[in-house]
Amino acid sequence: MVFKIISKYTLLLILFFYYFYAFSYNNPKIDNLQKQLKSAEENQKAEIYNKLAIAYKGISPEKIIEYAKKALELSKTSGNKLIEANALLNIGMGYFHLGNYDKTLEYYLESSDIMDSIDNKNGSAECLIGLGNVYMQLNKLNKTLNYYKEALIIKTEIKDSIGIAAILNNIGVVYLELEDNKTAMEYHVKSLKIKEIIGDLIGTTYSLNNIGYTYFNLNDYNKSLDCYFRALKIRERIGSEKEIAVSLFNIGETYIILKNYNEALLYLERSLKLSKKSKSKYLTKSIYKIYSDLYENIENNTKALEYYKLYSTLKDSLYSEQSNKKIAELQVQFDLEKKQKEIELLTKDKDAEIKKRKLISYSFILGFILILLFTFLIYSRFRVKKKANILLEKKNLEINQQKEEIQAQAENLSEINEELEKLSIVASKTDNAIIIMDAEGNFEWLNDGFTNLYELTIDELINDFGKNITKATPNPNAKKLIKYCIENKETINYESYYVTKSQKKIWNQTTLTPILDEKGNIKKLIAIDTDISKLKKAEEKIFKQKEEITDSIIYAKRIQNALFPSKEIMNTTIPQYFVLDMPRGIVSGDFYWFSKIKDEIVISVADCTGHGVPGAFMSMLGVTFLNKIVNEKGIIKPNEILDRLRNNVITSLHQTGEAGEANDGMDIALINIDKKSNILEYAGANNSAYLIRNSELTEIFADKMPIGIYREIETPFSCQKISIQTGDMLYLFTDGYVDQFGGLRGRKFLYKNFKNLLKEIHKLPVSEQNNLLKDKLLEWRGKYEQIDDILIMGIKI
Repeated sequence: MVFKIISKYTLLLILFFYYFYAFSYNNPKIDNLQKQLKSAEENQKAEIYNKLAIAYKGISPEKIIEYAKKALELSKTSGNKLIEANALLNIGMGYFHLGNYDKTLEYYLESSDIMDSIDNKNGSAECLIGLGNVYMQLNKLNKTLNYYKEALIIKTEIKDSIGIAAILNNIGVVYLELEDNKTAMEYHVKSLKIKEIIGDLIGTTYSLNNIGYTYFNLNDYNKSLDCYFRALKIRERIGSEKEIAVSLFNIGETYIILKNYNEALLYLERSLKLSKKSKSKYLTKSIYKIYSDLYENIENNTKALEYYKLYSTLKDSLYSEQSNKKIAELQVQFDLEKKQKEIELLTKDKDAEIKKRKLISYSFILGFILILLFTFLIYSRFRVKKKANILLEKKNLEINQQKEEIQAQAENLSEINEELEKLSIVASKTDNAIIIMDAEGNFEWLNDGFTNLYELTIDELINDFGKNITKATPNPNAKKLIKYCIENKETINYESYYVTKSQKKIWNQTTLTPILDEKGNIKKLIAIDTDISKLKKAEEKIFKQKEEITDSIIYAKRIQNALFPSKEIMNTTIPQYFVLDMPRGIVSGDFYWFSKIKDEIVISVADCTGHGVPGAFMSMLGVTFLNKIVNEKGIIKPNEILDRLRNNVITSLHQTGEAGEANDGMDIALINIDKKSNILEYAGANNSAYLIRNSELTEIFADKMPIGIYREIETPFSCQKISIQTGDMLYLFTDGYVDQFGGLRGRKFLYKNFKNLLKEIHKLPVSEQNNLLKDKLLEWRGKYEQIDDILIMGIKI
């Protein structure tokens, strides 16, 4: 199987190269800036706060926003517009890292207005680049290109070489996303030339990687490798572990396309170590996946499965982290909506009280005027009213202060509600069913996806199944799993089967996640149900197909066994022998064959191309041809049998030797034992035989050509004659035993160990030899899967 993997990891790493890297040369150390801040004059602090914000780029978005807001506050006091614009740009950058693109756009646009008003061209270009980065994340690539190209014009005008190179790089990345590899290459090459001229080594490695990636897309893998190696060489001198790991990954990936699997494994192994060390989960996940594909390609299913499980686990972990974050955001939304309603009620009560107080105040003023007119009559009562007025004024002041506080809270909640509205849209519009419960699992809220999937509103859910998740879940094991989730505060998964009111049958997978408060106590439970009905139907179909295929193969096994030699006849002809037959699957591509012609016995052990069903077909073909050559035509000389067998295979498979043609055939060891003369004649196609006499092993070498099409097809097989003695032990075998992986280091068993093992056991009864060979193989194999069919025949003379 040939496969092509186009990794997006490199693209993700370089996507906002300009944004993260272009000003890294101007990034002072945080501790030095903190020292400067302590001794700085008041009018210098705003600029230092901006520098601190930039210093936290790639470390803490929250710190970026915190320091930039301090700079913004001081700049407004001092009236320094440039510092104010830079502070706004930095705040936008912080929100960009947090994924809050609405806030990002707001601050970038405000910064851009100020930069334009003070004619700061470099700052205007920075804002345009930032806006381009936001629209890149929103996948609005045409807008992205417009902003980048506007910024490029300004950077060119002010002759900012570093900025020009970085923007060229970003434009090239956009064209890669648009799959316009030719245009992408033009921009990346321009960017590389500038970086090499100005001595920007880190930037050079990014451009080389981008050019290599573009060559990769264009299927020019040798040029791609050249770029990757150039980038790796520089990064090993000055780059970070993550950057080196990415280069190693790219090289390994390209070697896989070139089918150089050994080299690919070397580079991927180094990449995996560095990605783990740098805690880059996304790169580690990509390496596990490509490892799995590689081992599947070389038919090492054990390793392929092992790495696929690692990939799947890490992928689920990353998905869980993202899901939990969204769930937590939904919970915040739920709590804030309740709080908002409480505040709205409180505001209404306070407004009513304020109106009441105003009415009292107006009445008092009127009364006070009347008191002034009749002061000589009610002077004593005037003093009482004056004291009451003072008290009322204090009360009014308190009310006004409370009103201001409520208004401030309302304004803050308005901002929060903008974000909650977006999360609410996500929760309501997703096809997945989402349920929010209290800490005991009682239903509180569900989204439209739940109603669409199960045809139930929250009231219908509670009326039909009860208010608690344990009663509403059809899975019989769910109660235990939910209890485990609550007691251990861990996310759990389970599957359930449900029939809706319209008789729609649904299989769903539920992910139940506890939301904890600051003290670690469960605050809410969130259940997300995914419809897996199609997956279940596919699984059922695959299971049925597998059953049918397995039944067919088992029946084919019966047919194959029926064609093999009768053990009863062999037992009467060869009293002391054994056959260790261990197919990799149900049927085998290895076979043994036997025939007795007067006083001569013809025996063969063969290994056909492939294993399983294809190998079994070839083995049946081989048995049929041997029966025809030996039993029908009476040819018993081993080399002549192999010559005839080769011609029959080539003719029946229509082999011509043309390029690209399948070279199916078999390797075989074939002997003729003349019981009268005690002479053994041997001929072999790639498969040797072993003869052990007096504890010394002699290898009877085969001709190095197969039964099938071959470049030296006109060369006949040779025949060797050997005198045999009573007590000699003869072994015929295929290569499955010696090629089996196992042991502590997962290596092949090898012919050397096989020979030593046969010398150790050859004096034992043949049945014990058979058992020991099998036990030794199982012990050696251990946790590894059997990789090929195994067949060994031992004959004691």
